[in-house]
Amino acid sequence: MLAFLSAGIFMSSCSEKEEDDEQAPVIEIISPENHSHHIKGRDLEIKATFTDDTELSFYHVHIGDETGGHVEEIDFEKTANIAGTSFSFDETFTIGEELDDMYWVHFDVIDAAGNEHSEKVMVHFDEQTLVVVKEGL
Repeated sequence: MLAFLSAGIFMSSCSEKEEDDEQAPVIEIISPENHSHHIKGRDLEIKATFTDDTELSFYHVHIGDETGGHVEEIDFEKTANIAGTSFSFDETFTIGEELDDMYWVHFDVIDAAGNEHSEKVMVHFDEQTLVVVKEGL
């Protein structure tokens, strides 16, 4: 009986914690940097740390247009249920030669209480250029 009461008190305190949690998760974007330039045909590293004061629940990371809309020519979308107070996101995306010059990487995180936080960074995809240096000039 004591074990049952202890479990009930623990469950009740967890629920109260989640109900009292009004603080949204924090997103620390490690890479890419906002307005950074990247060469088409190479890899783009996408790294971030998600933290919350009580409990993380879910993330969604994708490359799209400025408003977060899906872009047909890009197939990069990662979602997962997560737990704990910290999560490290680390993925690589190969930049296609056919892509336009500007997109946004969107990060959306939800905690166990349903608080949401979103961040985005603009990235530029550039053509690879060849620089020829002549000796003696």
